[in-house]
Amino acid sequence: MASVVVPLAALAIEGGRHQRDQTDLLEALASSRHIATAVGIVMDARGITGGVALPLLRRISTEFNVNLGAVAGKVNFSSSLPGRVEPTE
Repeated sequence: MASVVVPLAALAIEGGRHQRDQTDLLEALASSRHIATAVGIVMDARGITGGVALPLLRRISTEFNVNLGAVAGKVNFSSSLPGRVEPTE
């Protein structure tokens, strides 16, 4: 009996890990798309390139001590940058 239970428990644990990994990947993909949308909004609003827009969002994230996904969410919602931050080159 124990020889059957142990492999089944191992399968259940592995299935749980797989589900968490899949959920984490889907959340990362959604966050990446959110950030890419924010970069596009900033590029359009400021007339700058993606190479300037993404570091600008990162700098805002650092200065406000908020993760980049949250900054992207605010940009996507309001179509503007939080605060008065200028790009640095």
